[in-house]
Amino acid sequence: MTYILTFWLLWAAGDNQILQVSPFASLEACINYATNFVQEVKSDGVVASKWNCELVEEEDV
Repeated sequence: MTYILTFWLLWAAGDNQILQVSPFASLEACINYATNFVQEVKSDGVVASKWNCELVEEEDV
């Protein structure tokens, strides 16, 4: 199983940003990374944020 983390960030300057971070092997690892990241970017000028950990089906190549 693989999880992809998507962030929606609103900066104080009014800019919106979407970031994707992957892969995570577990939902717990994804959530831990997300909560730590949100705390870090608040001090960098992010005024609002949302995030989502989504399970992605692994495909054989």
